[in-house]
Amino acid sequence: MPVVSWIPDFQHRRLPHLFPRSAWWRRDLGYRLQTSGNRTIMLSSGDALADCKKFYPASRNKTAVVRFAIDLDPGAIVARADEARQAHGLPARFFFLPNQFWIHKNHRLVIEALKHIDQIGALDSLPPIILTGRTTDPRDPTLFKRMMEHAETHRLGSHFRHLGLIPYDDVVALIGAADYLLNPSHFEGWSTTVEEAKSLGTPMLLSDIPLHREQAPGALFFAPDSAEALAQRLLEAGQRPRLARDSVAVLQSRQQMRRRDYAAALLALFENVRGVTQ
Repeated sequence: MPVVSWIPDFQHRRLPHLFPRSAWWRRDLGYRLQTSGNRTIMLSSGDALADCKKFYPASRNKTAVVRFAIDLDPGAIVARADEARQAHGLPARFFFLPNQFWIHKNHRLVIEALKHIDQIGALDSLPPIILTGRTTDPRDPTLFKRMMEHAETHRLGSHFRHLGLIPYDDVVALIGAADYLLNPSHFEGWSTTVEEAKSLGTPMLLSDIPLHREQAPGALFFAPDSAEALAQRLLEAGQRPRLARDSVAVLQSRQQMRRRDYAAALLALFENVRGVTQ
C-alpha cells in the first residue's frame, strides 16, 4: 500500500539550539525513518524541499511540494474587520503580530526596533504594534513575562500591546483591519498567518528568510537580526498613507485560484503515488 508522509519543516535542523538533546534525536530519528523507506514525502515549500534533500539525502526522488492554501472567504472577514477593530479598542491604523510567544518567533527584535524609534524621537508618529497568541513556550517558560517587562521598562507598552488569546474569527478580522501583518520570525514552515494576509489583501512586513521570500515575494522584508532594519521598515510603512486594498471580488478570485492550485498539486501527488504502485 502506498504511503505519503507529510513533514512540515526542519526546524530542529535549522535551529538545533532550541531543542533538548533527547527531543532533537526523537525528531531526527523519526524523519530518518520516514525518508529512508519507500513512502513519498510531502513538503509545504521549496525551502523545505531543499532542507529535506540536504539533511536526508535518502529522500531524493521521493518528494513532492504541496503549498497549502487556507479555506477562507475574504468577503465575510473584510465585512467585519472594522467591527473587530473597534471591539478590541484599536486605533484606525496599527501593525498586527499574531504569533505565539515562542522564542524563535523573535518578539525581542520588535521591542528593540521600537526602542530605536523612540531614541530618534519618532515613536509618537508610529501606529502601535498589536499582538495576540499563546504566551507559553515550554522551551523558555519566562519568555513572555520578560518581553512584556522589557517593553514596560522602556515605556513602550502603548506600542507593544498584547490582547491575549482571542477567538480565531477576531484574529483573521484584525489581519484584515491592520495596516500590515508583521512577522519577525527566525523560522517558518508555511505560515498560516501569511496565507491569511494574502487572502485578505493585507500588506506584510516579514523577516527576510527564504520561506517568507517564497511565500510572499511582494512583502517588505527586513533582516531578522537587525532592529535598525525593522525600525526603518516600520517608519516607512507607518508614516505614509494607508495602502489601498483590492476589492472583495478581486480577493475572492485570487483566493479561489490559490485553492485550485493547492487542490491540483495534492491530486497530482496522489495520482503519481498511485501510478507508481500499480
